[in-house]
Amino acid sequence: MIVAKRSNPGWQQEEVTRPRKAVRPQPRLTVAWKVKMLSFVLACALVSIALLSHFLTVIDLSRQVESAAAELAALQEESKHLELEIAALRAPERVEAKAYELGMQYPGRDQMIILKAEARQEE
Repeated sequence: MIVAKRSNPGWQQEEVTRPRKAVRPQPRLTVAWKVKMLSFVLACALVSIALLSHFLTVIDLSRQVESAAAELAALQEESKHLELEIAALRAPERVEAKAYELGMQYPGRDQMIILKAEARQEE
């Protein structure tokens, strides 16, 4: 017990006693509690790693989708250009000009054979 004296002039000195606080012993951490906490921390770490890897996979797949979409757009644009080129190359005027360059010409009257088809009467 701690005893303190008050000293004030003109007053009698009296002794004041204060009760001492009881010191509680700290509970000791048991091995089972330590194992539980360690396993909890490890479980949280594993869940964090799994979530992180999942999000990284999602990000990678979204980048692949964006890349494939850009490639698809480029291929569609190239396809349009090629279809226009095909249409230009198939034009009858171009084919005729190319034939004249190669030395071809229209057939004369003596080179043509005219066939006549007669309708058959069915009996």
